[in-house]
Amino acid sequence: TSTARLQGHSDGSIVTLNYRPHDDPALGGGLQILQDGAWRAVPATGDDAIVVHPGDVLEWMSDGQFPGLFHRVGQMSEGAPHRNSIATFVFPSMDFDVKILNGDENNGGQTYKSMRFSKWAKDKFDAIAGGQQLDRLESFDDHYTIFGME
Repeated sequence: TSTARLQGHSDGSIVTLNYRPHDDPALGGGLQILQDGAWRAVPATGDDAIVVHPGDVLEWMSDGQFPGLFHRVGQMSEGAPHRNSIATFVFPSMDFDVKILNGDENNGGQTYKSMRFSKWAKDKFDAIAGGQQLDRLESFDDHYTIFGME
């Protein structure tokens, strides 16, 4: 059986805001991030905090300086209370041209090229629907080649 309720992924947003007041890592589930090759629980935040993490679009716009957070939702222990969280994803409009915020894509060393968000989103979801999985341990080039960036 799987050790995750939601498999590892990064969000296709600019940022994700996650309110998870009773997400107790001691119960075995909840939000987990991949850190140093191992899944680690994100500490519980309580009622007065929101977890904010970068998505793929911010990674792209920052030329990799703020990588999209690779995360999953762990499997809850048997008998544990239900997990509740509210995630809000901040996306650009579909006609937005996603590009590096600081610099010229023709200036050497930049990993990401400009692309309309609608094309990138379609490529990402087509890849997921086709059964391709992301592996955050791969290089940025490999990660975005999956989604049609060349």
